[in-house]
Amino acid sequence: MPEITSTPRIVIYGVGQYGVMIARLAVDKGWPIIAAFNRAGPKVGQDLGRVIGLKHDVGVTVQDCETGDYGALDADIGVVTHRDLLSANMHAYRCLMNAGLNIACHGVQSYLPPSNDHECAAEIEALAQKNGVTFTGGGIWDMSRIWSGILATGPGTGLKSIRISSLTDPQGQTNSLQQIKQYCISDPVEMFYEKGIDKNKAALAKKTIPEMVLRALGYTVIESTARIEPVVYDVPVKTRYVPEGFF
Repeated sequence: MPEITSTPRIVIYGVGQYGVMIARLAVDKGWPIIAAFNRAGPKVGQDLGRVIGLKHDVGVTVQDCETGDYGALDADIGVVTHRDLLSANMHAYRCLMNAGLNIACHGVQSYLPPSNDHECAAEIEALAQKNGVTFTGGGIWDMSRIWSGILATGPGTGLKSIRISSLTDPQGQTNSLQQIKQYCISDPVEMFYEKGIDKNKAALAKKTIPEMVLRALGYTVIESTARIEPVVYDVPVKTRYVPEGFF
């Protein structure tokens, strides 16, 4: 594993909505971007600076994630902003961890792998042990939900039960109509269940938020359950991406 410097040398896997944000942050901070990978498409072969909306090159060509060169990555951290599910990110984890990189991933299942996918969690642990690297899941939950939950227990003297209810507006986390329709926004309730949104693994991963709070407080989680329900409004709600009257 390369020696970690005070200025992180990063590799970005997934140059989509959040990968672009990470890349722009790195450029602003002066962090060296060693390489960038993305699925096959128009971004591959372009300079990363152009892909992320800068008016100049940064000297890093976006590589195809399936055929790219992972053999000579002189970097510290591989930032994976590809997918939410561990199983969908395993190719990235394998390639980057076997190249000696620590992993930082924003996917919702990456926060607590054992509670989401035991098989993938075991492989991630084996890769980390084999290559002497670390795996960290992190993102907006850190402060907004996990630390706030830990702090909320401060005045208490004991816990008898815990229940979390989360009402999410995907509009703030999406950038297109196609993306927001994945969650059946503006669709009939019946379609919500036909598409299996109530069994969506990424959404079910939100149950790990109270699990992480309890772990931090020293509890052992034996069992936890989650239920996903559609939210239906009886008055019109404005949105950036769904045209009025669209069904």
